Amino acid sequence: MTTPAVQIAAALRTARERAGLSQILAADRAGLHPTTLAKLEAGTIPNPTLSTLLAAAAGVGVSVAQLVDGIEPQPRPDRCLTARNLRPEHVVATIAVKQ
Repeated sequence: MTTPAVQIAAALRTARERAGLSQILAADRAGLHPTTLAKLEAGTIPNPTLSTLLAAAAGVGVSVAQLVDGIEPQPRPDRCLTARNLRPEHVVATIAVKQ
């Protein structure tokens, strides 16, 4: 069975690659340290915070719901958010992680 961290990792990596972003550029757009993004993509952060997920998703131009639900992320570079312009209305879903 795939863990939520591994599912999020795969979706995040796919979205970043589809957007044509390096990990460093995606991390910069997200306002995250590149190591944090690398760990998210490796699935080695078992319980990332909601703010980290929001920032990472915004950095690659997808929603948190797409990362969590495993929906094939379709990035929209024209709608990429950065941590600097992320507002509460950008949140499109509530996350409940099943253990």
